[in-house]
Amino acid sequence: MSAKSPEPTLTLSQEELYFLLVLLKSRRIPGMEGIFDVDASERERTHLLDAARRALVARGLVTLQVDGRATMDEFTLAVIGTCVRPLFSVMMENTALDRSSGVFWHGITGLIVEHTLPQQGIHRFRALPAGTDLVGRIVSAAEVKPAETNLPLAEVMVMEEAFARARKASRDEADEEAARVALVQGGAPAGEAEKLAALLAQAETSTTVAFARRSYPEGGEELFGGTALSGPGGAILTVPTGTGSGEVRVRPLNRQDWQGWLEMMLEVAQASE
Repeated sequence: MSAKSPEPTLTLSQEELYFLLVLLKSRRIPGMEGIFDVDASERERTHLLDAARRALVARGLVTLQVDGRATMDEFTLAVIGTCVRPLFSVMMENTALDRSSGVFWHGITGLIVEHTLPQQGIHRFRALPAGTDLVGRIVSAAEVKPAETNLPLAEVMVMEEAFARARKASRDEADEEAARVALVQGGAPAGEAEKLAALLAQAETSTTVAFARRSYPEGGEELFGGTALSGPGGAILTVPTGTGSGEVRVRPLNRQDWQGWLEMMLEVAQASE
């Protein structure tokens, strides 16, 4: 059996990536808004860009033309260009008490780019074929541990503000009763509120998955997604209703439900306008 070919990878420092974004007349990669707003004087910014340009030229990723223009090699242009102007994106963030990490996927016709930050100030991009099992990669990267079977909890609708209060009471104050009261005040039935408060008290990780679909040349963007909370007691999924009511839909999550929801969301994100 032949060995699987490694995925083509591009690793850049924050300064190198900033230079490439400037080259593409962009300061934005979906999911990472704001981190490229350099807080520096014009002179410092010029030095930063000059140093990044020299590093990229030395690595063979950028070539200086005779007229002074800087151009990227084909692979770098394809990877960074896809991240800057994707047709769809999946942006995932895992959060625990003492850490957080993100993984981002951006796609165009024929190419998906996986963007991670293996350490502070370092960006790694992997070029994946369009037919990649993206749901499988999301499941592998997500810190969600759904139950194999259904939890003894019914799906409930609760006001988003009340659910946030319940999470805070459970996470920050270890007050399960206050969480239960907040959920009841938010519209959850008393019995389900008690079971949900117990699950929130055990939640160790939070995984938010946001999907984005874009249209060009208008530049329109549609965002949707949800957050999974996971712990020894199982996992739940919260999804805004999108009706303007301020409610979230909270449902127990088993392994099949988690994969099915991701598949459905990804299908919508990849659908043509």
